[in-house]
Amino acid sequence: MLNTFGLLSSLYITLFGALFLFAASNKQYRNRYYLSLFFFNGFILFAGHVFSFFEYWKVFRYFDFAFLAALLMFYPLYFRYLNSAFGYKISSVKWPLHFAPAMVIGALMLVSSYTFDWETYQSYMNNNLYGKPLDGLNSLILSVLYKGARAIHIVQILFYNSVSLIYILRTRKNIQNSFSNLDRFQLRYFYAVNFVFLIFMAIPGIYVTIIGRTPLTENNYLLGTVAFLFTFLYLILGMVGLRQKAFTESEIQKNEEVRILPIKEDKEYPVLKAELLKYFAELSPWQNPNLNIWDVSKALASNRTYVSQLINKEFQCNFNTFVNNYRIGEAKMLLRNGKHSNSSLAHIAELAGFGSTSSFVRVFKQRTGKTPVKYKEEG
Repeated sequence: MLNTFGLLSSLYITLFGALFLFAASNKQYRNRYYLSLFFFNGFILFAGHVFSFFEYWKVFRYFDFAFLAALLMFYPLYFRYLNSAFGYKISSVKWPLHFAPAMVIGALMLVSSYTFDWETYQSYMNNNLYGKPLDGLNSLILSVLYKGARAIHIVQILFYNSVSLIYILRTRKNIQNSFSNLDRFQLRYFYAVNFVFLIFMAIPGIYVTIIGRTPLTENNYLLGTVAFLFTFLYLILGMVGLRQKAFTESEIQKNEEVRILPIKEDKEYPVLKAELLKYFAELSPWQNPNLNIWDVSKALASNRTYVSQLINKEFQCNFNTFVNNYRIGEAKMLLRNGKHSNSSLAHIAELAGFGSTSSFVRVFKQRTGKTPVKYKEEG
């Protein structure tokens, strides 16, 4: 019973998640479209598991090619989703290569399963699920295709997990060095959820891929537990992905073409630092909730790279922290200013340059160890 509920729950979550994300996608939320494709791919995988484990083999025979193709598209589609979430441009030449293994294995399985007779396919499935011996060359061919797909999938798990984790960490660092309002992109939970998704998909994924299906058919508890784990991970990924706003037109890379002649770090950093401090003291750019590194670099007649490096080296923090330190300083003055004694936290957050009240409260407590209300009461 547990295996039935587990498999069906994963089936429903991925199908309805795919439909809902697709319906909610648009130009501003293009990442939802790619996440919906990833969910639909998961639906195909879980449908294949239902057909095979419940022994609907005559149906699965004509579905097996799609199942293996979906298995090998799992990580490329996930990586494609990550790229869309961060707004990176996708090469129309390079990306099809990520899906080449899925296309090749899927095509070979399609031809083989449709060509060979039913007894051959039945022998292959008995070997696949119950470890029984194969009865001929044709069933061996089907088995080799299946095991070959599993081997490729293990390589994909290791490759795409490594690349994705590095990619997320690098992009997170770039974003913190580029934007002063991170909540605009709902990135705080996005990183944690995707880290958990990658790790907890990889561990059982490698385990199940290596041991094959036989142990799962013999242990309903194990099958149900794995299915429920996958259901939970998809559910959390879908909820966070639905809130995640995609960068538009490679926003993190925008204005990179605006450069001047390179400046020498050892001679110009003191000058650039003085100009940066003067700019923030006199013009209060931090009051703009959407201030970014390119706005600052243009004001200083420099470029994003040098300004970011200056902040990292001279102030020992990223751009986001640097700007928020000014906002916290302003908020402290406002909270202890009798003129604003009746002002709401939302109004104080707006005056200090924060994009939202929740962001203001969270950052304020991180910096001071107190909530704005508590700080105001003690002032």
